[in-house]
Amino acid sequence: MKYLASFHTTLKVSRYLFRALAVLLWMLIAFVSVFYIVNALHDRESEIRQEFNLKRRSGAALYPAHGGRH
Repeated sequence: MKYLASFHTTLKVSRYLFRALAVLLWMLIAFVSVFYIVNALHDRESEIRQEFNLKRRSGAALYPAHGGRH
């Protein structure tokens, strides 16, 4: 009967370890997902800034300043 009690204890411990492993795996996936989303948003922000600067430069070339005259 001692063997059966030991088996039940081992089963409980392994069940808790499996749950802990599942939670850790879920947290890892969530962390990687958040990192991927933040990285994608950062890349998109960089693209928008480049487009804005390019349009601003081309607009400045079309409408040059008055040569410093006021």
